[in-house]
Amino acid sequence: MPQYFEYDGNLRRNYKKIAYSYQGRDFTFLTCDGVFAKDGVDSFSEKLLDCALDLGVSGDVLDLGCGYGAVGIIAAKTFPGSVVHFSDINQAAAELTAENCRLNGVEPRVTLSDGYAGLDASARFDWVLLNPPIHAGKEAVYRLFAETRPRLKENGRLLVVIHKKHGAESAIKELGTVYEAVEVVYKKKGLYVIECGRTIKPAKKGSLAIEGRILFCGFF
Repeated sequence: MPQYFEYDGNLRRNYKKIAYSYQGRDFTFLTCDGVFAKDGVDSFSEKLLDCALDLGVSGDVLDLGCGYGAVGIIAAKTFPGSVVHFSDINQAAAELTAENCRLNGVEPRVTLSDGYAGLDASARFDWVLLNPPIHAGKEAVYRLFAETRPRLKENGRLLVVIHKKHGAESAIKELGTVYEAVEVVYKKKGLYVIECGRTIKPAKKGSLAIEGRILFCGFF
């Protein structure tokens, strides 16, 4: 059975529609066999969206490894001022994302791409949202971390969700070798949401730290 980060044109798809609500908005998503979280939006993606909303995600946003497009479509409808782009290595996922954009009234800026390989070389993003393909292996995940940095605008951020059992702590260390600033913005029951940037955000006036957050600075 192929994994969600692969594509098998011979696989029977068994398409179905699922309903989902977020922040009072209703969404309809078409899913099928061979894509991630085919039975409904997963809790990791939900927490990624919650943190993105708290952080005020806007501007040019990339849903990297978008699956059937749920995260990016919800972001496009929920986050004011966001222009969302989608990419995935799986052709079925990219096709589903385009259809789901149409179903939910979002412009389908979808690219079939292994990481950033298929995206315009000049494309830069204010935010990249990533629920990484853990089952593709650590090397593939870490490659996405590294490839994202040069694709961020000067003050751009990468937002990653990952669980401790999937290597969150080692991922934080790896991110610290790539980004100037790595900040844990959510941590509960082993689930981490990590914000990374090329620049260090200024501390709040009168404070040297942001309460409840862990800050890691990379050294180069």
